[in-house]
Amino acid sequence: MSAGDYDENEHASLPRGSDLSVPTIHGSQDWGRSRSSIKRERVGNETALNDLVAALLPLSLERWEQMGVPEIAIDKLLDAKKIKSYTAKARQVRAIRASLRDADWTQIRFRLDQYNSGYAITPPTEEPASDALVWSEQLIIQGDSGLARFMEEYPNADRKRLRQLVRNVLKSPTKRGKTRLQLDRAVVLYLGEHIEEADDQ
Repeated sequence: MSAGDYDENEHASLPRGSDLSVPTIHGSQDWGRSRSSIKRERVGNETALNDLVAALLPLSLERWEQMGVPEIAIDKLLDAKKIKSYTAKARQVRAIRASLRDADWTQIRFRLDQYNSGYAITPPTEEPASDALVWSEQLIIQGDSGLARFMEEYPNADRKRLRQLVRNVLKSPTKRGKTRLQLDRAVVLYLGEHIEEADDQ
């Protein structure tokens, strides 16, 4: 994704939640954060969306439906397959990215990881992505900055272990489903411990 593809003000009014294009990670606070930090996070999410579109394009309609790709994005993906012009296809990719941005694309990325690793694909659901799934995706996308934010929210987490788990996910695309599952389990554990501590106070 080129810098010209991103408009800093494009997502300013989007709601918080599992829509990862917003400058928060599932409710974590932006207070005291610099504009450059927020912009880097947004750009990171847009790059991840772009990568997701590139990974979805070669797949079939059946796979898209299995992964819970919304109908509007499927229509645009089908149109993109017919386009020969590089410029026109790039424009269509931006349109697909925009349609996915409004969806719960964390779960689509998760199911794509399952598929690429040979696992059974978790059936689509109407439920939004869990906090743990969103955090896992953001740790993968945002790297050390995402990890720093996670540690602010969950200071009892093992920073070294999380960093290694993220590296394992990024190191081998063919094993991403398995390594992603290990990361998800670790995040679930840390979120669970944090919730228990909060309940005890």
